[in-house]
Amino acid sequence: MSNLVFPLPARTIRARYVSKSGSDTSGDGSIGNPYLTVQTALAAITDASGSNLYTIFIGPGSYTMGASQVLSPFVSYQGSGKGVTSLQPSSGGFSIPLNLNTTAALVEFSDIQLPSNVTITRTAGGTSVFNEIHFTNCRLFGAISYTGTGDIRDVGGFSTNGDDLYMRDCEGLFATVTTAGTVGHIQGCFLGNVTHSDTGVDASGQGFVMNLNNNRIGNFAISGAALANLFNTRNSRYTLNGTSVAISSDVSSFSNNLTLNSSATEAQITITNQANAFNKITGTSASPSLISAGTAITTTSNILMQKQYVAGNGGAVTMSASPQIAAGNKEGQIRFLIGRHATNTVTVSDGTGLSLGAATRVLGLNSVLGLTWDASAAVWVELFFKA
Repeated sequence: MSNLVFPLPARTIRARYVSKSGSDTSGDGSIGNPYLTVQTALAAITDASGSNLYTIFIGPGSYTMGASQVLSPFVSYQGSGKGVTSLQPSSGGFSIPLNLNTTAALVEFSDIQLPSNVTITRTAGGTSVFNEIHFTNCRLFGAISYTGTGDIRDVGGFSTNGDDLYMRDCEGLFATVTTAGTVGHIQGCFLGNVTHSDTGVDASGQGFVMNLNNNRIGNFAISGAALANLFNTRNSRYTLNGTSVAISSDVSSFSNNLTLNSSATEAQITITNQANAFNKITGTSASPSLISAGTAITTTSNILMQKQYVAGNGGAVTMSASPQIAAGNKEGQIRFLIGRHATNTVTVSDGTGLSLGAATRVLGLNSVLGLTWDASAAVWVELFFKA
């Protein structure tokens, strides 16, 4: 399959700018006089529509919007880099409601980090309207869920009406991407979980399509009534945890790395890694790992990505173990430590196996510390920290 092309409609796009050096009182959202917060920029946009789209350009830094923030279906967000600009609601996740009958929506997140869930739901709309949600060069930590109405039929790789999700050059090893009643296009992404489902077909038997090209995906599952047409992945090859699997629209050509269960009304394929573990989650949000000061935080060998919920054992803990986190065994391994208690915090310090961006990092409630293993220096190096 040739590389996917992400079509953008020929519509007017207006710009607003946000910067940490801007002002919500004296700023006007122009490039020379930006706003301070994304919330103010979004509130100032009152005339967005399908023919009058907006893009908010966001400077470096971490930006927080309202709780369970509802986003406009006609406003996009352009950051300064997925490791440079972070955007999240104060609590809950982002939602994008698509209740449109005559005008197509277009929302794109580009060059930005999204630590929270993004839920896109279409609850109304005529069959001549199609909506596009794009994620380009993003770092994702939550769940991306897109539920359409089911009025979608794929022609030449793109839907003629209904809903499309496009993802390109995104990373999210603990992210879950779920599409239902939409056409999905995912290219060049590094994702933990992808699920695509649909139960309807048109009169010709055409099923809903997930286009995949040059991705690395940990767990991938699809379900639908017309399995042979559910994939549009001809001539593509995917690497799943180091195992190359050729995917074809011909069911008989699936390799033994696929499990196929089918009946008269539904067929399901699940692709799982057969050789090496890809990621691991230790503890849960409600029941985190209890960390003691004198005992190194454990690392599981041969796990590429490890996410661990932590809290101090019996109170606030400052790590005294050496090393504070057990060594990795593969270059580039990644750890995410997520604090889950406001007072029973876990404090790690620069040195003794850690190379941090500050003298200490305190993991309190919902704090996140990202680390990668530098085998040559035998040290965990900080990627980012969210207090």
